[in-house]
Amino acid sequence: AERWLNAILAAKPDNFDSLHLLALVNWQRNRFDEAGTLLVRALRANPQSAKAHANLAGVLLALGRRDEALAWCDHALALDADFATAYRNRAAVLKDLRRLDEALAAIDGGLARTPASAEMLNIRGAILQDMKRLDEAIASYDRALAIQPDFADALSNRGGARSAAKR
Repeated sequence: AERWLNAILAAKPDNFDSLHLLALVNWQRNRFDEAGTLLVRALRANPQSAKAHANLAGVLLALGRRDEALAWCDHALALDADFATAYRNRAAVLKDLRRLDEALAAIDGGLARTPASAEMLNIRGAILQDMKRLDEAIASYDRALAIQPDFADALSNRGGARSAAKR
């Protein structure tokens, strides 16, 4: 994929889709700086892409640039108030910043748009666990596992919450 995307970009350097996809390839390979650079280029080509804004937020969070990541989440939501991924990324940034009430509100916003997201339910459980609301955390993990029974992170997190709750 990387080879093909680079070939397309050699011919059309401002091709949004190729820039965006190549950024995702780099993100998956933990090449966060390159992913960020490509996403900025993609956004120059298409500044109205909520998905690219949200993905840039994810890359910036991986780089530890939380305040910038939060701003890009807000840009994504300004473009598409129903974009669940932007809520998920916003919740992750806020959780990292230890702004747990805001993180919970953000993940609940995402879940209002995609209630069957095991990933978001797992994040919700982790936020609640950080808030020491263990029964609610376990319930979120249980809901995630009802959707995706083999979700390793949710299984592990539920075990940690159950242990903390002395169960």
